[in-house]
Amino acid sequence: MKSDELNAIYDKIKSLKNAGNLPLTSPKPLESTVRLIPDEKIAPSLFKPSQLEPNVYYATSLTIRAVKKDIFMAGDGFKDLEMIMPCLSCAKKLDLQFWKFCPFCEGKIAN
Repeated sequence: MKSDELNAIYDKIKSLKNAGNLPLTSPKPLESTVRLIPDEKIAPSLFKPSQLEPNVYYATSLTIRAVKKDIFMAGDGFKDLEMIMPCLSCAKKLDLQFWKFCPFCEGKIAN
C-alpha cells in the first residue's frame, strides 16, 4: 500500500464513532514497556517470556538486535502482513515484518 492510501485508511478509522456517538479510538497513544534481556541459551529467533515479570522476554543478543522493536506493540494479526523471504547468507526463511536482518547469522534478508 502507498503512504497516501494508508493515511486515508487511518483518517477513516479516526472518524468512526461508537453506539454513543463518541470517537471509537482514543487520541492518546498507548504506551507500554517491553524489556528484552539477553540470554544466549535461548535458540536464535525465539523469545522466552519471563515467568515472574510481565512484558519481559529473554532472547539471544543477536535476536534482540535483529528484531524490529515496534512489533511488540502491534498486537495480533500478523498473518495478513506475512512476507516470507530467505536470508541471503544462510537461506533460513524469515518474515520481513519481524526482522531487520537475519537473527541466525546477521545476513541480509532478500527483499
